[in-house]
Amino acid sequence: MRGDNLRYKLLAVACAISLYLMYGRTVEAPMTYASLSAPVRPINVPRGLEVSSLPAVVVTVQGPKSAIDEILRRPDKGAAELDATVDLSGRGPGSHTLPVSAVVKKPLNAVSGAPPFATVTLEAVRERRLPVEVAPQGSVAPGYRWESTDVTPNTALVRGAGSLVEQVTRLEARVPVRGAAGDVERDAVIQALDSRDEPVPRVAIIPSQVVVHVRIARVPQYKVAPIVLRWAGRPAPGFMVASVILDPVAVTVSGSDRALGNVQAVATEPVNLSGATSTIIQEVRLLPPEGIKLVSDEKARVKVFLTRESLGTP
Repeated sequence: MRGDNLRYKLLAVACAISLYLMYGRTVEAPMTYASLSAPVRPINVPRGLEVSSLPAVVVTVQGPKSAIDEILRRPDKGAAELDATVDLSGRGPGSHTLPVSAVVKKPLNAVSGAPPFATVTLEAVRERRLPVEVAPQGSVAPGYRWESTDVTPNTALVRGAGSLVEQVTRLEARVPVRGAAGDVERDAVIQALDSRDEPVPRVAIIPSQVVVHVRIARVPQYKVAPIVLRWAGRPAPGFMVASVILDPVAVTVSGSDRALGNVQAVATEPVNLSGATSTIIQEVRLLPPEGIKLVSDEKARVKVFLTRESLGTP
């Protein structure tokens, strides 16, 4: 009986060992190395100073090949996995070469070795107030145009290291207006740009956003119409109109398609010829039809030459 129990016990131990060998062993993932680059993050920046020059550091890491392959496929090439800091406590203006503390996220591990160093430049803080310019992005709907903009507030404060603030030539708020057929109002982030229209890094803009109102207006249709002189009364007995000179002879008008289609000419206000015996020279207002606006001129200069009926010449 005891022999049978021993046999069963040995069989149970053998089964346990077999199950462990089959399922209990962990297959280790293949490991590999990679170099990650990330900008240095300054900490404990002294009051009244700002960083103007800040490099990136490269740290060698080790981790599972699958994890590293996935990280390196990202747009930042793994920079988000690395937190590289440099402590600026007690430092004054100027350049400082300091050790970098590099921490990587799991499952990666930094490969031990000499800590990287970075040279960081500190400068006194400077502030400048500049106007905010609006830059509409895209084209409005056909038949419309960007007419004007309002910005609230219309200025912003640029703050940072002196040399960086000096590079800022203008502040720009970009507003998309693509396809707009009416006014656009929205919040817009302000960008600090240099003389080449490149963004200036590491400067603070206060406030960082503005409210922009873009007025979109319909583009009026145009037409050039001749000017027709109107007059009232008759010259003195024995006189008649010999010739008329108009300057200009045509005027540009705008309006709806229908209104423009009905315009054949634009008349002047009447020139009074009653009892005239000599040349009449005067400026007269132009009187466009209803629904039509004058664009190029509002008045015309008129010369009316008279002649004696018996002579037939001016």
